[in-house]
Amino acid sequence: MADYDSADLLARSKRYARRPATDESYSVPDWYAALTEAQAYAIAWLIARAPDSQYGSPVLLTTTDGGATFGFGTDPDGAAEFPIGHCEIYTSKLQIPDEPLEPVVDFLLEGTKIRIPNDRTRAFPDGAPYARFVLLPRKIDASHEPTLQPKTARLSAVYGAVATWASRPGSGADPTYWEKQRDLQLATWLLVLRTQYNMQAAIGNATSFARRIGLMDVP
Repeated sequence: MADYDSADLLARSKRYARRPATDESYSVPDWYAALTEAQAYAIAWLIARAPDSQYGSPVLLTTTDGGATFGFGTDPDGAAEFPIGHCEIYTSKLQIPDEPLEPVVDFLLEGTKIRIPNDRTRAFPDGAPYARFVLLPRKIDASHEPTLQPKTARLSAVYGAVATWASRPGSGADPTYWEKQRDLQLATWLLVLRTQYNMQAAIGNATSFARRIGLMDVP
């Protein structure tokens, strides 16, 4: 068990709730379901304010209609991937981060795919554009690890899971304390992540603008 992996989050949740290792009133699958929901809440809350903090590596999109639309791939269950929050599209890796394509002008976002406007097709150097985006949160259980970054921010999911446990009718516990702890964790990490990523976006936007108006040479 490593710090802030799925097993550790489960153990922390039980310890904070003062529940025994074997608990007939709230099973391990119940705790993992609560952790999954709490992680989804935390990721949605953070990316609405600091989307870059949860980005993965650029993903090469795929097309099945000759370049009219491009999909974001599939999730582990085989369903079409649905990016959440802000999504950046680039013609190639060489354009990252200075020259993103413009929504509506260069592409239309349609949930699990993008579409080239005006019923056109478009070719790209690598066969498809690249995207930077946040994946839908995955489930947490013994076989699936949490994805919220950084790892220590996952304590917010523990507090959220304990709040869910305490919210059950007849639990005898007050969820208010745990909800406040969850919100405090998220607010604290938001400050950290905004500080870490805000200038990255500012510099990229400034460079992109300068190139667009001719103040810098476009490579």
